[in-house]
Amino acid sequence: PIVLTINKENIAPSASKRSRLYVGGTPQSVDRLIKPFRCPGSATPTRASEKPARKKRKVNYKGADGDEEDGDKAYTNDDRLALATRDINKFPVFKAKDKETAFRSRFAVPLINKNLEAYNACRPPPLLGLRRGAAFIAKPLHDPSGEFAIVLYDPTVDGKPTTAEEVEKKAEDKEVPKLDVPIMHRSLADILGLKKSVEERPKVPVVIDPRLAKVLRPHQVEGVKFLYRCTTGLLDPNAEGCIMADEMGLGKTLQCITLMWTLLKQSPEAGKPTIQKCVIACPSSLVRNWANEL
Repeated sequence: PIVLTINKENIAPSASKRSRLYVGGTPQSVDRLIKPFRCPGSATPTRASEKPARKKRKVNYKGADGDEEDGDKAYTNDDRLALATRDINKFPVFKAKDKETAFRSRFAVPLINKNLEAYNACRPPPLLGLRRGAAFIAKPLHDPSGEFAIVLYDPTVDGKPTTAEEVEKKAEDKEVPKLDVPIMHRSLADILGLKKSVEERPKVPVVIDPRLAKVLRPHQVEGVKFLYRCTTGLLDPNAEGCIMADEMGLGKTLQCITLMWTLLKQSPEAGKPTIQKCVIACPSSLVRNWANEL
């Protein structure tokens, strides 16, 4: 038997059997695949539509830049109104005054009330960029006369000397004669005698924060008072500190937190703390416990 092999790849499809190729929803002939490829834009553009091109409307720009003057045209009312409101409708622009006129003009005190009759010469002048010194009122941070107030320092009791020796010692300190100080170590205010004598501010009571006072038990209040008197030198002027030892679960941590919070926020001098910082030294296993309690 003889087998004929036909090279179907190089034979164009016959015209009788034409298949349809769908590209983009529009049926097209398969012959488009056989045509040689042409780069788009290489051929001259042809109109897809047989309708004639629409003519563009010609616009005359002659005289649009104002090169022609309408000398013969008469002004209308609209033109006059536009000229009158042209400067008024512009955005306001700040213009600085001439320095000659600004410097020679008289200075006027900027008063709120411009009425001259309302100005009283006996009254002090208005403050121009200055503020008055605030009158400082020494008062405690918390009310010492509250219902459940716990006072750690009372200036009427703790601030006064208790023994006769302390009274004599303070009197001697006041009568100590001042030695002659070299001029080089003195300030200009001391040399000219301009140094003002500042009066000491009165002492204020130190009161435990009410948020802590309401949760402290009676034995814890006694412990906080003992800690405060020891750390501030009220118990012994030569020793500032103490050791607190107690059974577990009686609130040593809470007492220390109360002491720290009081020292960080209050002091016998109004508006000033007793300490600026506090360091807690404890085993690493207790750090989380301290953080939770704080």
